[in-house]
Amino acid sequence: MVLTTGFPNAIYVQAGGPDDSEGCYELGYNDGQDNGFRVSFYDHCSRSFYLEDGENRYYEGFIDGCIDADNSRETCERFIE
Repeated sequence: MVLTTGFPNAIYVQAGGPDDSEGCYELGYNDGQDNGFRVSFYDHCSRSFYLEDGENRYYEGFIDGCIDADNSRETCERFIE
């Protein structure tokens, strides 16, 4: 089963979540622009795409998208709490 997000440049993901690190970032970015933070995708990206620096690509994308939507970093981080 393949799901898509509802954005103009749809990101195709497997039913369990994004299928690569870049997909995690893009999904996080789009969620930061228009949606809330999705813990299930954060968890999926943490488990599936561990980065040596310990960062989570979904989280990074969410913060970047939220900031690009004219929010401060502090505001964006509060959306996650």
